[in-house]
Amino acid sequence: MTTPVLEVRELTKSFGGVRATRNVSFHVLPGQVHAVIGPNGAGKTTLMAQIFGELPSDGGQVHFEGRDLAGLAPERRARLGMARSFQITTLAPELTAREHVVLSLAALQGHAFRFFAPVMQDRGLTAAADRLLAVHRLAERVAVPVSELSHGEQRVLEQVTALATEPRLLLLDEPMAGLGPGEGQAFIETLAALKGRLAMLLVEHDMGAVFALADWITVLVEGAVAAQGTPEEIRGDPEVRRVYLQED
Repeated sequence: MTTPVLEVRELTKSFGGVRATRNVSFHVLPGQVHAVIGPNGAGKTTLMAQIFGELPSDGGQVHFEGRDLAGLAPERRARLGMARSFQITTLAPELTAREHVVLSLAALQGHAFRFFAPVMQDRGLTAAADRLLAVHRLAERVAVPVSELSHGEQRVLEQVTALATEPRLLLLDEPMAGLGPGEGQAFIETLAALKGRLAMLLVEHDMGAVFALADWITVLVEGAVAAQGTPEEIRGDPEVRRVYLQED
């Protein structure tokens, strides 16, 4: 049996009297795109924060490649092979696309640097950054500050920055948020090109993107798993359809 990249066991988190996640369990296989969907307030972002170690859990376990991650901070989880994107872009507006990727590459290679300029003068790092950006259709934008990139370009750059760390699991929290139709389709194609190369856990409201990308879907409702299955099974589930019709 294939060992899961990620295994979530009975995760629970409460805020006061509100249970944001309730005994959530699922796993993600190598190379798989596993989507987590559900109405607003279902606990999806809380779940992502628990998995990446940003929020301590009240109960349950997270295992990455068979290792229990209890007590490990986000930076430790990142060094093990996780990468995370957020609902709101966390890029530095004054830095260029190239600078963001170079810094990620430097961190991956274990550079012990104290000054920004020497890292940016490393031709090996800058060349590698430019190659990554070119693969993801940002070749002509390498020297452009983030503040001058479109929202769609920022989303792609955020993924390139994460991929520069060579993760085996990419956590994507609503990556389609704020994208126009053209940008959205281009972003779906970017993620589709990564399928099979690494595992992805995708939280997303755009059902077109979910059904285009996902191999397996977990549905959260009020913090608990309401259904799990293939895209075809979830699309035909009457309870899932009721939840989304009610949301609309």
